[in-house]
Amino acid sequence: MIKQAPNLKGIDFRCCNYWELDIPDNSVIYCDPPYKGTTGYNTKIDHNRF
Repeated sequence: MIKQAPNLKGIDFRCCNYWELDIPDNSVIYCDPPYKGTTGYNTKIDHNRF
């Protein structure tokens, strides 16, 4: 894992609410929401808003 650290230079990682996120141009977004109608994460997500 530490061997890969140089590849992450300049990357901004954030953990925040999707509705509060300001997404700059040329961004790559990774989202891992729970599937609708399933259990798993200990949070609720508004799938329609997402």
